[in-house]
Amino acid sequence: MKNFTILLFSIIVLTSCRQQREEIVITDIPSASLSVAESEDFFNLNLKDSPLKNDFILSAIDSIEFLPLETTENSIIGKIGSVDFVDDYVIVSDAQAPGKVYAFKSDGSFSHPIGSIGEGAGEYSSANQVFSANNKIHIYDWKLSKLFIYNVDGTFISSIDFSKPTSPQNIYPIGSEYYIGTYAGYFKYNPFEIRIYNSSDSITATGLPFKYTRPTPSGNIIEDNSKRHLYYTQLSDTIYNVTDTTLCAVGALGLFTNGEVDEFMKKTSSLDKKDSIKALYTPSDNEMVN
Repeated sequence: MKNFTILLFSIIVLTSCRQQREEIVITDIPSASLSVAESEDFFNLNLKDSPLKNDFILSAIDSIEFLPLETTENSIIGKIGSVDFVDDYVIVSDAQAPGKVYAFKSDGSFSHPIGSIGEGAGEYSSANQVFSANNKIHIYDWKLSKLFIYNVDGTFISSIDFSKPTSPQNIYPIGSEYYIGTYAGYFKYNPFEIRIYNSSDSITATGLPFKYTRPTPSGNIIEDNSKRHLYYTQLSDTIYNVTDTTLCAVGALGLFTNGEVDEFMKKTSSLDKKDSIKALYTPSDNEMVN
């Protein structure tokens, strides 16, 4: 009887909390300090009316090469999280918790680990994001809110501490002095935006604040062949080139009609992460989420 009473109480509390969920609208929106411009070579793909073919990526590739990685007791990978190339090495991260980072030679043979897991100086607890910049290996640890920087030979150089709750969800380098931090709008005090950091963990600029909270990162950064840092979001037509001072619109995808994104965000801003993702990816009558 006691266990049944506890279970019933828990159900009532959870149901009450569910019913009390409200649409979260950020009223104290921070001012964006990054200047906004438009490229002279602005492009418009109009993918809504003329979608890309499934093989459009293969049509732009000249050749594909497979590189088998050596498997030893010191380089067993549960699941590949990322692959990067630095000097003559292939840097591979293991996406399985807690995750490790390895360096392989150009022929696929194992060379050495990058850093190590632990609690000592230069040691990380998890490799949530791994990337290279300026011939250095960067490992971002969400648990510690730290960005660890290593030489290609695996030796520790330094770390940057992104203190919670201001730690970004993902980090991308701009040159040798600045980093882009992307944020998810889980809370009223943590808006859906990007922030520019310097190497001392100081916020130097912010950009793209949004009105409604979103349980997904504010966007992704892709480095193109011209070394531009292109920024895009799931619910935006525009692609920006990000620098430490400017957001330059370089093109539009033509995916959404006027007001379509705003209406979708109003309808889903009160959902939790699971339900929001379901609304975004489940086929429905709403063409935007298909």
